[in-house]
Formats: sequence, C-alpha cells, structure tokens
Amino acid sequence: MESYSHFPQLSNGQLALSKFQDVHLMKTKPNRGKGYTAGNSCITEVVIDNKPTKLLLDPGAFCSCVGKSFLKTCVPNFEDQLLPIDGIKFNSARKPRKELGILETSVIFPHINGNLRITVEFVVMENCSSTHFILGNDYLIMYGIDLHNNKDRYFTIGDNKCQKFAFLPFKRQITVNKVSPVNLQLEKLNYFLEGCVFEVRTDFTAVKKHLKMKTPNRHMLRWQIAIQKYRGNMTIFDKDGNIHMNADGLSI
Repeated sequence: MESYSHFPQLSNGQLALSKFQDVHLMKTKPNRGKGYTAGNSCITEVVIDNKPTKLLLDPGAFCSCVGKSFLKTCVPNFEDQLLPIDGIKFNSARKPRKELGILETSVIFPHINGNLRITVEFVVMENCSSTHFILGNDYLIMYGIDLHNNKDRYFTIGDNKCQKFAFLPFKRQITVNKVSPVNLQLEKLNYFLEGCVFEVRTDFTAVKKHLKMKTPNRHMLRWQIAIQKYRGNMTIFDKDGNIHMNADGLSI
C-alpha cells in the first residue's frame, strides 16, 4: 500500500517531540513451542475495543489501515468515531483504495510478562477485503518493532540494545549505529545532565588494565566528545582507588 503522506503524529504540530529512551519495552518469543506470531504473514493476536482480534505486522504497508467490513464486526459503531482524512491517495496492486476516515483506538499486545498498550490511527478502507487489522511501517518504526524472518517467527519491540531511536522530526533519517558503552552511560543520565554542572571522576588504572590501553587519555577524550551534545557542563577527572569491574562505567 502506498500513500503520499500519512504521519498521524503530525496532526497536532504544537505537541512537543519527546524522547523515547527506554528501549526495553517488550519482547515476544515462542515459549515452549508456541509463538505469538503465526505463519509467514506475521499475524499476532491483540486486544482492540476490549475484544481479541488479529493484527498483521506489515513493514510493507506505508500506513496502518483496516477494511470497513472487518472493522464492522469488531467495532460496530466505528462510523461515529471516524476522524476526517483528505489530501491522501491510496493505491494497491489491484485497484485504487477508497478511504472513509481515520479510527483512533488503543491496541493491546498481550504478553505473559506484561501487556503493551499503544494508540494507533487506522485508515478505514471502503474496498479492503482483509480479515485483520494492519499495523503499518509508520508505527513499526515509531515503536522500534523489528520483524525477524526466521523459523521461530517472533518479533521484538525495542529489544535491540545497540539501536538508538527516538521521536524525531520526520525530515531526519533515523540511523542505526553501534553505541559505545560511554554513550550508553550518558543516555541513562540524560535527564540529570541537562542544565546541571557535574564533576565526574573515572579510574584511569581500571581503564588501562581492562581495556589494555597504553594511553588512557584517549578514553577520556571519548567522554569529552560524547558529552558535547548535552547542555549541562561536565568536567572529568581521574581518581585514585580500587580497580572497577566495569572500566567503562561512570564513577561519580
């Protein structure tokens, strides 16, 4: 499915873009042979409008959508809840799609370790024959949902420890980079660093021994470069003391 532009989160331009730091939200994986996604189509069971239903995780769909006929069986009074939609054209391989409006609803991903609830805006299609909801690439990217095409058929929500993602302006590309332990530590302290003055002491002896560095000053330089993006002021010194088990961690 293609459309010219569909970013529901841009419907209110006055809302601030908040950071999404904690990437360990939920992970679903088959337990004792039972998977939470089924088959090659990545269909999983969710709860919508207090009813269990099927949802397709589709990275090929540009936006999230649902067919009118199927939606009627799940949410009988959906027409009273539709939000207007205009300026968008939808097409498929078979024929153009006719949109009726947008339905904003909560989607609950049930899991034995705790449920995940997200709010999704589905585009309701007049001539769509699917028998499930479709969660498109807009929300898959927003919540860091990765689909793994393997025999276990599982998907993860923000489980990639080396991936940084956030609610960012959509003109920017979300890049996936390997994150050094230094940056990981700073990300954890992000909310405490802004607008504050900190004196951080780290153990050169530990750095030199554990990382086998001949010039531990380079390690300090990594810190200095990494903290430049924060508004807070930070000064880093070396300190005397016992060797730390985690040489790359902060010692305050």
